[in-house]
Amino acid sequence: MLTNIRAWGNSQGLCIPRDMLNTLGMGARDRVEINVQDGGIFIRPYKPLDDKKQAAINLKSVRKKIADIDYREEMNSYLDERYLHE
Repeated sequence: MLTNIRAWGNSQGLCIPRDMLNTLGMGARDRVEINVQDGGIFIRPYKPLDDKKQAAINLKSVRKKIADIDYREEMNSYLDERYLHE
């Protein structure tokens, strides 16, 4: 499909046809992720992590800042297995 970039105030945007949004089960005001990939723009529906996975990721980043403790590796593997793998 061919379309144009349009000006919206101080920004620019694309108008996405309704049938494309319906195919994705999306509508107005739904959030999307936008990335530059292989010389183009990649747009996909935003799917936030559930609370447990986000908590595990946050905890893992905090643990990296804590000095080495004997149980650290055991705790890492437990949380990885329980919350980061589906």
